[in-house]
Amino acid sequence: MASLDDLVQLFGLPPTREPSPDAWVEVEDYVGSSLPGDFKTFLDADGTGLICGELVVFHPRGSSPLLDRMRKTPWA
Repeated sequence: MASLDDLVQLFGLPPTREPSPDAWVEVEDYVGSSLPGDFKTFLDADGTGLICGELVVFHPRGSSPLLDRMRKTPWA
């Protein structure tokens, strides 16, 4: 698995953002589990966006908040 430093080399420096650990509490409560720390660190650094035109990632406090999207997704 790539480290955050590897991702910076690949994608460049992310914009300056304040880490938001409290933003993840609601999401983790909703899924009933904690999320991987490196996943949260990556999204706290880079925020919501599209990676290489293929992968869309959402931050809890992004322009399309992660929890809002999760609540709209039907679960089987």
